[in-house]
Amino acid sequence: MRLVAPRAAAELRNSGRPAAVLPALVLLRIPQDSAGLTAAERERNLDGALAAASDTRRLSAGAHVVLVDDVVTTGTTLREGARALREQAVQLSAAAVAGTVRRWAAPLSVCTLWY
Repeated sequence: MRLVAPRAAAELRNSGRPAAVLPALVLLRIPQDSAGLTAAERERNLDGALAAASDTRRLSAGAHVVLVDDVVTTGTTLREGARALREQAVQLSAAAVAGTVRRWAAPLSVCTLWY
């Protein structure tokens, strides 16, 4: 993410949108490795594990935040990150570098994906 987020911010700035990179989330506890976990296990594993970082809490209500994840498998990390950020009353979008094909059609109801 140290390479992806700055590039995404640069693209946003080039298109006329103000953008900066900041550490938006902090871990409240260390979750177990999610490799091999089912979608339900991944959700339990990350439930309540993330909170908005102090830089994010300083954003004004209504600020637009783009949550960037390197790989989306079940969407659990994006959903948990979105939950933590929504508590700060920011507008939220999400972006991912890579994703996996789901075997079922379950929408990501907590965020809008930018392509």
